[in-house]
Amino acid sequence: MRITNIHGDIKQGKLDGQAYQLKDGRQMRRGISKKGGVVSKTQNRQRVLFKRALEWRAGLSIENRKNMESIAYRDNIRNQDGVIYDWSMLAMRLALARPTIRCIEL
Repeated sequence: MRITNIHGDIKQGKLDGQAYQLKDGRQMRRGISKKGGVVSKTQNRQRVLFKRALEWRAGLSIENRKNMESIAYRDNIRNQDGVIYDWSMLAMRLALARPTIRCIEL
């Protein structure tokens, strides 16, 4: 479909599922198909885990949030950049962490 403008401006870009471009010297509009591959089982599991972590974090009480923040300061829990975690990021880190098992001999 030809795109015409009263000023004769040449437009190109993407807007609302449409791409505007020049083709053979003429302004054209085409529909953009949504790109998306097949989601693997592992990726889908990770998405579900992340959604559950967000829901769990949103359900924390103010007291729990303050406790998490005090634990981060007390135990000096930091991210890769050396910044101490706030309650929100610490909650996500705990929710997404895989449990580790250590055998202790008695």
